[in-house]
Amino acid sequence: MNLQFLNNDKINKCPSIFSLNKDILKENMDSSSEEEIPTLKRFENNFNINFDTEWKTNLNETQNNGTKNKTGFDYNEITRFNFFIIIDKHSENIKEIKPLKNERNQKINKEITETKKRGRKRKREDNDHNEKGDDNNSHNKFSDDNLRKKCKNMVLKYALEFINKKIKEKYKDNIGHGKFKKELKLLEQGKRQKSNVNFDKSFLKLSLKEIFSGDISARFNNFPKTYNKTLIDSLINDKDDEERKQYFNKLFNITFIDCLKYFIEIDESFINELDGFKKISSIKEDLIKVYGKDYLKILIHYLQNLEEIINNK
Repeated sequence: MNLQFLNNDKINKCPSIFSLNKDILKENMDSSSEEEIPTLKRFENNFNINFDTEWKTNLNETQNNGTKNKTGFDYNEITRFNFFIIIDKHSENIKEIKPLKNERNQKINKEITETKKRGRKRKREDNDHNEKGDDNNSHNKFSDDNLRKKCKNMVLKYALEFINKKIKEKYKDNIGHGKFKKELKLLEQGKRQKSNVNFDKSFLKLSLKEIFSGDISARFNNFPKTYNKTLIDSLINDKDDEERKQYFNKLFNITFIDCLKYFIEIDESFINELDGFKKISSIKEDLIKVYGKDYLKILIHYLQNLEEIINNK
């Protein structure tokens, strides 16, 4: 039989708590062979005598020196717990915490931990910071290239709405369904978002046919990229109605700058094909709700002087 369970506790210098359980000892004795029983009984007797003697000695020393024995150990006081914290290494929120020596190190470690938890500032936060004008040199929605881009996108938005409205009107709502529906789709980001000076100069003179014949947005993944081009070709080559054909030929030959001038009402000449195209005066209140007065004021200035602003660069 293995008697190692009766080893003394290395910290307290007294028998281990497991050795105090006589039921365990008895159980082990009961399960032992007949040859081992005398040895076990002698061990039990010696153990009881030695334990009683040592316990009384320690008790007397404890009473004389408060609660501490000769080793300095306080039996009535728990001085320290040693335990482990199991941390998931894959967790992003839990960081390894190391003991700190003083308050200054604690403060520094707290700042580092908070920084790690926050991580990088998101792009949206950067944009919000810039748009508030905290940095006069920051690139934000009031920047020249962004204002020029906004002017283009606004005119193209209303131009697209107007063309689809006219298609529906000329075909008396019989415009088909699904892939065969006669309705221009939104263009891909490239042509709408590009805003260098040379591109903008040439863009002013592009016709609606050239602009909207570009590839459509990837969001329309059930349609071919050349969907708009195919539809425009069918509209300007309509064999069923000559009047419709003539109208769409004239409409798609109108340039971007013509639409811009009609939109901001600075051109005295009236273009019949653009009758019904939205004008900024009719939607000004709605634009104020979306953009605010300050931004809209600057945007209108750019719209009214876009051609001059671009050509002077």
